[in-house]
Formats: sequence, structure tokens, C-alpha cells
Amino acid sequence: MNSILGFEKLFIILRTLIIRKTIQCTASHHTFTQQNSVNVNIFSYNFSERNLRNNEILHNMKCIIKSDAEHKRNFGSIFNNNNNNNKKNNTDN
Repeated sequence: MNSILGFEKLFIILRTLIIRKTIQCTASHHTFTQQNSVNVNIFSYNFSERNLRNNEILHNMKCIIKSDAEHKRNFGSIFNNNNNNNKKNNTDN
């Protein structure tokens, strides 16, 4: 249970950092003037590249959390099936 909470906490921290960074980038984007159109274009490109990387990080985090949950669910079902089989064997004797 603690490891699931650990993943969720890490995911929330990552999401918060990405949102903060996005807000900072958006705010600095609006400080440019039309005279700096070259800078704005470069910034827009870098900003979109950063968003792609952030989306990949979020996607990977979701996959890790999902695979961890599936592993625990599968392991738990195997463990429960073994316990049920042992109980049946004990009652047969």
C-alpha cells in the first residue's frame, strides 16, 4: 500500500512541477513584444518541445503506476488462490 502511495505522491509532485513551469513559461511568453518576434518563435518552439517531453514523462508515470497496480493485483490473486487451495486440502484430510 505504501508503494502505491509513493507512486501517487511522485506523480502529484511531477504534475505540480509541470503545471508551475507551464505557468512560468506562459507568463514570460507574454512579456515579449512584437519587436522580438524571432525570440517569440524560438520560445514557442522550445515551449512545444518542453510540453512534448512533459507529456512523455506523464505518460510513462501512468504506465509505471498501472503496471505496478496490475502486478500487485496479479500477485495478490495468485497468493489468495494458493491459500484457498491449502484450505481445501486441509479440509479433505
